[in-house]
Amino acid sequence: HNYRLSNLLAALGRAQLDGLEAKIARRKEIFDRYQAELPEITWLPTASTERPNHWLSAGLLPAEIDPHRLCATMMANGVEARQVFKPMHAQPVFADHERVGGEVADELFARGVCLPSGSTLTAEEQGIVIEAARRALSTHRQREHIPEGDLSLLGETHG
Repeated sequence: HNYRLSNLLAALGRAQLDGLEAKIARRKEIFDRYQAELPEITWLPTASTERPNHWLSAGLLPAEIDPHRLCATMMANGVEARQVFKPMHAQPVFADHERVGGEVADELFARGVCLPSGSTLTAEEQGIVIEAARRALSTHRQREHIPEGDLSLLGETHG
C-alpha cells in the first residue's frame, strides 16, 4: 500500500487548518446543547486531554431503550442517528479468536447512540434532531432492564 500524502492533498489539508478552531468550537456548542436538552441520555465524558475536539456526540440510552430501534425510528423520521461502534471482538472476522475483556465495549454498544455532530449542522437542524430523539425516546421505553455498568473503567474523565 502507498500511504504517502500527495502535495495537492497536503496543501488542501494545510488550507483547512485555518478554520479548525471554528469547527471545534461549533462541535462543542452542538455537544453542549445535546447535553442540556436531552438529559435522559448519559453523555459520554470527554477524555482528560488538554482540549477535546468533540468529533462525536455519543451517549448511553436509558437501559430500557434499544439503540437500534431508536435509530431506526429516528431514520424513519428523516434524522440519521447511529449506534456506537461495534466492538472489534464482536466482529464476525474475530469470532474464532481469543477474547480478553470487552465488557465495557459490549455495554457501550448495547446502550450507546451517536447523534449528528458535524460542524455544519445548523441550530435549526439540531433542533429537529433533538425533537426526533425526544419522540423516539418516549416511544421506545420497552426494553428489558440492563443494569447500568461502571463507566469508571473508561478511565479518568472530566466535565
